[in-house]
Amino acid sequence: MADFTTMPLPNVPGLSGSQAYVRSRTPAKPQPREDGNILAHDGQEGGDELTPRPVARRAKGGPKLPPRGGKVSANEAYAASSVPSYVRNEREVFRFFGYIDETVTEGGVVEVRRIKEVTLLYFLTDHTWQVEAVAAGDAGIAGGLLLRRTKVPQPDGGVGEYLKLNDVRVGEPLRIFGLNMNITDADEKTRAFSKDVLGVEQPAAVAVPVVEAPPPGITGAAPRPTDPNPAARPQSRSDKLKYYQRENVTLKFEAVDASVVTGTGAACGPLGGATRAWYKVYFYYQNDTVEIRHHATNSLVLKRGRLPKDGSNYVPTGYSGSLNNSSDDGVPFVDLSDLRVGRFLNVYGRRLLVAQTDARTAAFLLEKGLVAGPEETQPLSDEIVQQLLDIAAGMPATPAPVPETSDANDENAAPTADDAAAAAAKASMTVFASLFARADRKRFLRKHLMAYDVDRTGRMKRSELVSAAQHVADECDFDLNFATLEPMLSFFFPDTEAWELPLDDTLNAAFKRDMDAAAALRADAAARGRKNAVEKEAKARLRAEAQAAAEAAEKAERDAAEAEKAAAAEARAAREATLERTSLI
Repeated sequence: MADFTTMPLPNVPGLSGSQAYVRSRTPAKPQPREDGNILAHDGQEGGDELTPRPVARRAKGGPKLPPRGGKVSANEAYAASSVPSYVRNEREVFRFFGYIDETVTEGGVVEVRRIKEVTLLYFLTDHTWQVEAVAAGDAGIAGGLLLRRTKVPQPDGGVGEYLKLNDVRVGEPLRIFGLNMNITDADEKTRAFSKDVLGVEQPAAVAVPVVEAPPPGITGAAPRPTDPNPAARPQSRSDKLKYYQRENVTLKFEAVDASVVTGTGAACGPLGGATRAWYKVYFYYQNDTVEIRHHATNSLVLKRGRLPKDGSNYVPTGYSGSLNNSSDDGVPFVDLSDLRVGRFLNVYGRRLLVAQTDARTAAFLLEKGLVAGPEETQPLSDEIVQQLLDIAAGMPATPAPVPETSDANDENAAPTADDAAAAAAKASMTVFASLFARADRKRFLRKHLMAYDVDRTGRMKRSELVSAAQHVADECDFDLNFATLEPMLSFFFPDTEAWELPLDDTLNAAFKRDMDAAAALRADAAARGRKNAVEKEAKARLRAEAQAAAEAAEKAERDAAEAEKAAAAEARAAREATLERTSLI
């Protein structure tokens, strides 16, 4: 039978000695010696001598302490080095803080400085780096991973030279794969490791610069919704209440397309020598949704949904049957006040002229008091429709008869000069709005008007509006027909150039084709002009009175001075006469 007591064990990591022997089945009890070592039997026959030998022990997580004799055997040294560095440093992660100073373009016009805070993670086990952006919701900066965990080459190093922990200093710039960062701070663990192990003490923390937001309007960009579907919004309580309070009524309007089409058939009708497309516009009063169809059967043009007033900037959205359609984000939608005979409707860039309505819709509008009288629901004649379409297309408008209206006595009422001026101004405002329908042209016009507003009063004159519109027309490369612009200018500024109108209110009235707002602005400007004239006259009168009082006071002062001089001369003459008489005596 083989003797296993003297068989050496293999060199297995974790055992403190590779020359340890397996104990015999009847091992002798180890006896302590004077030097403190534990003695074990050597396992030889008849051997009553105890010889020291190392006892196999499992290394636990790190190097063993040396024996009392101060010597460490080769096996013990091997056991200490048998734990790889990537295992020892597996959970060692160090953290730096910094920021990226970048320049972004807002509105496509102005470059704005922006500070983006970042966090750098260094993994000691494999010398890799990871960069993460810190989220800042108030600044519009979304957090996230900027650089995945990877080795970073030295900026000026050769092949195989990578960025280590001792290469990063607080307060110094750092470039990683095109990211220009500035290190501002490190956590306590990183500072302690750099000081105790690397022998490098990190400098004090550096403050992150604060960039003030630009003042409102500096970019000149018009506000735009971030959601491409502005109609898909959770509805407010007031909208839900309005939905249940209103009647389930569908109103019907007839509209004609402002663009000329070449087709013929039931969907088209001749008008002024041109063939134009007619549409049926259905307005659902209960939730302010719009649906548009052709006259032909089963020809859906626009699915039921809420229609933005300035539809050129949005994409169509369908109506899903729920109440989650609202304008809480400030986007104006078409309501019943926008559907009137003679008004244009912007359907995602396609302009429709509302020409007529049915009897049921007209009766509903009159019953609800949404129109002033039955004349506002009368259908437009072909001549009036043709004139409005020509004006909208930028062509000179030919005079057309005003549609006849009947009063209580069935007598024809002749239109007044104010009505004709208002109709011409309304048509011109439609042309003006169509030319400046795009957001960039609105922005250009506002920018040029602000350039003319040198006093920053927010008010403009007729000449300033004309000059600004001309600059926008030249810059945007389109023809601005001043013959159609003249009625609108004459309506806003009917009498004198001295009138001044609010810049924003006037533009909004023109863009929205709101004749009531334009009339209110005109009346306000007239009242303001009269008030300014009265104030100017009062100031002139006060100035004249003050000047007259000043002249009277100055004259009185001169008279007093002359009287004083005369009295002094008389007194001097009296003294001289007295002295002369005294000398004679």
